Amino acid sequence: MKRMAVAAGVVWGVAVSGYGAGFGLPVGDTAYPVEQEFRRGSAYVAAGSDLSTYGARLSRGLVEGLTVFGDLGIVDVDDVDYGPGVQLGAVGAVPIELPVDVAGRGTVNVCTFDEGDMFGGTLALLVSRQLSALPEFSLYVGAGAAYTEFDSDGVKEDGTPIGPDGKTEALVSGGALCDFDENWSAFAEFDYVEDPFYAGGLQFRW
Repeated sequence: MKRMAVAAGVVWGVAVSGYGAGFGLPVGDTAYPVEQEFRRGSAYVAAGSDLSTYGARLSRGLVEGLTVFGDLGIVDVDDVDYGPGVQLGAVGAVPIELPVDVAGRGTVNVCTFDEGDMFGGTLALLVSRQLSALPEFSLYVGAGAAYTEFDSDGVKEDGTPIGPDGKTEALVSGGALCDFDENWSAFAEFDYVEDPFYAGGLQFRW
């Protein structure tokens, strides 16, 4: 039983250390400056080789050009452990007229598991453009950094503690958002934080 517990802890620690920042994704948004009172709800799935997230997000335009959002989700770590996660974030458009829309995006998040806790955050630059030939479609890309810290009561095979430990990784994102009408939209996205994530979601604006 002790060997099984140690093995589970090692798998959890490896998965979270490599993929924990994935909870800060997906982006699921463009850099286009939103109006004040903008409101949107989203449901999404982000799947990686060792970590998957199933979440819901509520976004709101705080002031013109600034969106704040909060996420609630379930994070599944390599079929070894799963737990609830909470995330807060913001997207701020750059108030300069450019051929493309540019914004800064940041998130902070925390997830709780039986094996330990995970804390993280992301900071990235987001660039997007609406397609003139297909105005219902917008493409977006992002690049930045993701930080993940995990704290576990588990131990490695040599008996040393798994955590606390933190690491910073580069992140890149790219996706497409399609507006079906004034209310409904959907997105598909690829993210890379040490390993790839594939994400998609459905959104409703009111």
